[in-house]
Amino acid sequence: METNETNIMQKARIRRLSEIFLRIIPFLTFFVFAWIRALRTFGVWQTLAGLQIAAVVFAAWKLGASAIRGEAEDRRRLALSGALLVAPWAVFAFLIGMGPPWWASEAENRMRFEALLIARILIPGGFVVLWATLSEADELFYSLLGFAATMLAGPLMLIFGTFQLTFDALLAHASSGQPRLAVAAEPPGEPRGGFGGHSHLPGNSGVRRGATEDWLAGTRNESCVRRDQLVCGSVRYGGCRGGHPVSFGGPSL
Repeated sequence: METNETNIMQKARIRRLSEIFLRIIPFLTFFVFAWIRALRTFGVWQTLAGLQIAAVVFAAWKLGASAIRGEAEDRRRLALSGALLVAPWAVFAFLIGMGPPWWASEAENRMRFEALLIARILIPGGFVVLWATLSEADELFYSLLGFAATMLAGPLMLIFGTFQLTFDALLAHASSGQPRLAVAAEPPGEPRGGFGGHSHLPGNSGVRRGATEDWLAGTRNESCVRRDQLVCGSVRYGGCRGGHPVSFGGPSL
């Protein structure tokens, strides 16, 4: 008898801890783990992400296992809705240590947008299942209000996530085939330092001036190419002619 009571109390304690964990994991993910850049180290963030995913799955199973195994259709729908709403926090484990977009690399930002897109698919699905469950339980007013909000916010979230991922891919494609604009302290042909070498020799001023002009022209042409690429969003649309940007039917920037 005591053994059964002990097991019941232990299960209730585990369920209570699982509920507390699922309540605080959003705040831990977005306000603690995601902002500690030192965690974004190879081997560290993968381990933490695996632990978070395992903890979310374990806590969700402990809370919804009885409903999933049961034969009551309404409880199974509630369990499905809860699983769809909790799953994004397992996906967000891949954002550990990533920080804001200007901290992250190109590959990290692509992973960020993919995780957000998956979450934007799961969350509206969970609310739709919840609406169907509440409707069958004769809760018409609030379920209809929530369904209307879901139908408005869900597609907008999905469209915005798709736009983010597509824009990131286009930007990566636009910058992939071109070298970065190098800012040199001195143009080619000029000796470093300015005091040694042959810079003081007479007769070299014309050579130096010609090398400097070539360097400036090349830098100007490269700047035009990169500017046109950013405007058009593709490497194939950029270019210069004679040091001036190519016109695409509108005024040049």
